[in-house]
Parts: sequence; C-alpha cells; structure tokens
Amino acid sequence: MPLILAAILLVAFNWPARRAMPVVPISAAVIVLTAWVMTFNCVLASTLQGLILTGASLGIIFGAILLLNTLTHSGAIAAIRSEFSNKNKRPASTREALRSMASSAIT
Repeated sequence: MPLILAAILLVAFNWPARRAMPVVPISAAVIVLTAWVMTFNCVLASTLQGLILTGASLGIIFGAILLLNTLTHSGAIAAIRSEFSNKNKRPASTREALRSMASSAIT
C-alpha cells in the first residue's frame, strides 16, 4: 500500500519527492499500528532498523562513487581503458608467450 501511495502522490498528483516521501512512512506506520495491531515500540524499532540499513547502503554507494571519481581523476581509468584497447594490438609473439605462461601455470 505505501508503494502505491508513493506512486500516486509522485505521478498522479505531481508532488515533489521531498513532500511525498515523508507521507509514505507515516501512512505505513498508521496502517501497521491500526490494521496489524503492532505496538508503538515495535514500529519505532523497525523504523530505526530501516534507517540503519539505509545508512549502510548509502555508505556503500557513496564509497563506490568516491572510488570511481578517485580513479578517474588520477588517470587510472584511462590507463585501464588503454590497456584493454591495446590488448588486440600486441604482437603475436607476446600473445603466444603469455598463453604459454598461463598454460604452464595451470598445469
């Protein structure tokens, strides 16, 4: 029900997210307190758990973006791209040497 409410508020009523998103968890809490007859402490604990999980997910996402920007500004992404584009331009003798080293390492 809260997902449908979010879709209706965002799409049908054209509300901005900063106004519509606080309405959704409040409506979910009201539904849980009335229809499922859960205690307020249980709803509060579930809300805090959701905030902690959201914080952990955002930390992973922002860390990945930070790593990508660091690699981009340091030139590492360009170096990796050039290595992949030069892979097919290597002489046959180099490819054969790498192939023989790889096959000897496997066996």
